Amino acid sequence: MSLVPFSTQVPCRSVQGPSSATWTKHRETITRLYIREGKPLEDIMEIMSTKHGLHATERMLKFRIKCWNLNKSLRPEEVLAMARVKSRREATGIGSEFWRYGRPVTQAKLERYLRDHPHTVAHLKKHIPEDILIKGHIEALLPSHIIVLKPPRPLRLDEDMHSLEGLMLSLDYYMNTDFSSHCNSSTLDPAETIFGQLGLASMRDLLGLER
Repeated sequence: MSLVPFSTQVPCRSVQGPSSATWTKHRETITRLYIREGKPLEDIMEIMSTKHGLHATERMLKFRIKCWNLNKSLRPEEVLAMARVKSRREATGIGSEFWRYGRPVTQAKLERYLRDHPHTVAHLKKHIPEDILIKGHIEALLPSHIIVLKPPRPLRLDEDMHSLEGLMLSLDYYMNTDFSSHCNSSTLDPAETIFGQLGLASMRDLLGLER
């Protein structure tokens, strides 16, 4: 997944320091260090200089971060896109788990942003009716540095532990039932006994195997 934002607001022109092509070459790395790893500018300058051969001042780095529109905080257009996608997916019974620059965006963070920015809510209400008419994947509204996943199914301990307990009981039943009474027979297969067959059938049911 690309970490490069989908839009820039400031023209990236500078007559000082490395060329534009050089900055473009290292854009992904700088974005990762600044956004995903949250490193301070001093550390980024040191890493880029020693490991990547990019020698730039703090002022140059700040200029690039600004013209690339790299914000650690959520931007209005990002929240609007995520809210629209979430609403459409919920209408079809699909959950949404968003990741921005490789870091999770919690539901609480989205709700807090919408609560603190009522103008974004107004835009959201305006776009929701249009989303119904969108054909194909609603996820296409998201910028390239944001992805949405389906949340994993929560572990249901009561059901899962019950199945595991049943499997262990069946294993014990299979190995011991009606086997001790035939311990003198060296050719007896526990699966050949009626109780062994019942235990085996129970295990197959738990594992979802055909009999």
